[in-house]
Amino acid sequence: MASDGKISLLHPSGREPEDPAEEQEESGPPPHGVRAQNRRQKLLFILGTIILTILIAGGVRYYRHAARPIRIAAGPAGTVEYRFAEKLADLVAANASDLRLSVVTDESGAAASSRLTRGDADLGFVRTDQKVAASARALALIERFAFLLVVPKTSKVSNLGDLRGKKVAFLTSESGAEALFRSILSASQVEPDRVTLQPMPGDTAIEGLFARDQFQAAILFASVSTLAGTRRFDRLTKIEVKALEGSKALERKVAGTTSETIEAGLLSSNPKIPDDDLETVGVQELLTVRRRLSNTIVAELAGIILENKNALAIDNTFATRIEPPDTDKDAFIVAHQGVSDYTDNEVKSFLDRYSDLFYIGTSVAGVLGSLSAAIYTAVTRVKPLEPAEYADQVLDINDRVAKATTSLELEEAEKELDIVLRQVLIGLKHGNVSTRGLDGFRLAYEHAHSAIMARRQRIAEAPVISRVNEA
Repeated sequence: MASDGKISLLHPSGREPEDPAEEQEESGPPPHGVRAQNRRQKLLFILGTIILTILIAGGVRYYRHAARPIRIAAGPAGTVEYRFAEKLADLVAANASDLRLSVVTDESGAAASSRLTRGDADLGFVRTDQKVAASARALALIERFAFLLVVPKTSKVSNLGDLRGKKVAFLTSESGAEALFRSILSASQVEPDRVTLQPMPGDTAIEGLFARDQFQAAILFASVSTLAGTRRFDRLTKIEVKALEGSKALERKVAGTTSETIEAGLLSSNPKIPDDDLETVGVQELLTVRRRLSNTIVAELAGIILENKNALAIDNTFATRIEPPDTDKDAFIVAHQGVSDYTDNEVKSFLDRYSDLFYIGTSVAGVLGSLSAAIYTAVTRVKPLEPAEYADQVLDINDRVAKATTSLELEEAEKELDIVLRQVLIGLKHGNVSTRGLDGFRLAYEHAHSAIMARRQRIAEAPVISRVNEA
């Protein structure tokens, strides 16, 4: 009879069948061995790893190619800045697959500047004489503005000091220009209240200003693109255009001012105005970006702007001479590093930018792979039984053999020993039993088998010994 508590390798979680006939029926190859279970789990583990890898790769690809929204504060609709921003948005959509530029409308240029300062926009227009946010970095020089002194040819006015006591027309359509000019007068040691300025629209006809001594001089403040594109000085033979002298010194004295060159013949070719290049005072308008915008995005934007300059010009009056910004560290508005990367032709490839990340990712992937394998081995993998677990059954059989008094008991013990051996052999075949510790089981089995043989011999010799003793 089978002993209580015996383990069956064919059913590791259950008990040994009590009926030997039932044991014989179950002695065939198990349909779901440990090796087969582990094989299925390995396959599922591999499939899960492949699916996870595909998901991660898809996520990375989506992140790299997903359109990243960028906002540009362009001020009121209809202004040249707003129209420029619309053209730039179209160019970005056509040339950058992963960028989308949206134009934000504000009621005034000041509101647009405030939006950029608050960080509610990524790009914005800034004139150097205006307040510049600490987080702003230059992306492109969009336009240059210049001050010009216009006088009749018979006039004795030749510089700012000569404007004292004169009535001067101040022609401009740009906000803040009058205050800036008064700062220039003060820096030139000319009392602003000694000059009578009469603000007038920027497109006022110049030839009528000096009729009947209405004005003794005029100050014109306009963009260089407008000065070159409108040709408003053509056929004006009775006027003379002069520069605001001392532009280099004024650049140092008045914050935001720059020294600008008006090329000979820029204003008119008939007659040629000016006769020679003029160095005058002006300001610059730049397209700026937030400092924290990535170098890659800024370099891409810089390339789109500088490689499509003609497409961004507005009616020959704005942004006709787009240039890279000043990349020196002491520039009034420091250029973004992405612009420097583009202009220096140091835009990094994908591998260059993420080589460190690849190195770290490879190391992390190796650690995660080892950890996953360890988790699989320790948690999910079904471990085979140790032969020592069956050695206990063999030792139990050996104890019963030592106490057996009949051949029937020995036969029963021998059958059980054969069943255990068969279970171990089948388990080894299907991977349900480990080979580790197999030598110990073999010694126990051989000892039990030898004990049965010896005990059977003693039982057979017992009657003969008894008769000899009786004789």
